[in-house]
Amino acid sequence: MMDSFLLNAIVKQLLQHAIKTFTFVAVAFLAKVAMASGANFGDWSYYTHPNQHENLCIIYTNPIMSKGDIKDDRLTAYLYLIKKGHDQFSLGVFPGFMQDPNKEVVLKVNNRSYALKVEMPNYSWSYSSAEDVSLINEMLMGGKFLTAHSYALDGGATLDYYSLKGFVPALKKLEKCNK
Repeated sequence: MMDSFLLNAIVKQLLQHAIKTFTFVAVAFLAKVAMASGANFGDWSYYTHPNQHENLCIIYTNPIMSKGDIKDDRLTAYLYLIKKGHDQFSLGVFPGFMQDPNKEVVLKVNNRSYALKVEMPNYSWSYSSAEDVSLINEMLMGGKFLTAHSYALDGGATLDYYSLKGFVPALKKLEKCNK
C-alpha cells in the first residue's frame, strides 16, 4: 500500500479541494483505501461511506491492462462513478499519477470518445451531467471495456483498459443508495 506520509498528503489535498468544490472527489479516494467494506460485482466494486449529512456512494474498477511510459512508482489507477443525487451521477478517473492540467483525459467506449477535465493533479471528471448520462448509456449498451488515455505532468502518457464486466449490477446497487 502507500506509506503514511504520502497517504496523509493525498488525503489533506483531497479534503481541501472537496470542501471548496465537490465532496465526491474525496469519496473516490476513500473508496480506494477502504475497499474491504464494499461489495463486488464482476470487475466493479461498490462502496458507501456514511457522512454527517448523507451517505456517499461510489462504484469503481481498476484497469485490466495498462500501456504507456509512466514510471514504476505509479499508484493503482481506477475509474469511478459517484451518486450525487436522485438519478445524478459523476464519472471520473484517477490515473495513479500527477496529470498534465493542460491536457484532457480521453475516455473511449463503443467507438465514442469523451473528454474529461483535469481539475486536480490526480483526478479528472466529466464536464457536465449530460456527458455523465451519455457515458453511462454507452457503458450500458455493452462492449467489454472502455479506455482512458491520460497524460502525465512529466510528459509520459498511459492508456488504461477498464472492464465493463459487472458494471450493470454495480450501477443498479449504486442507484439504490439513499443519499
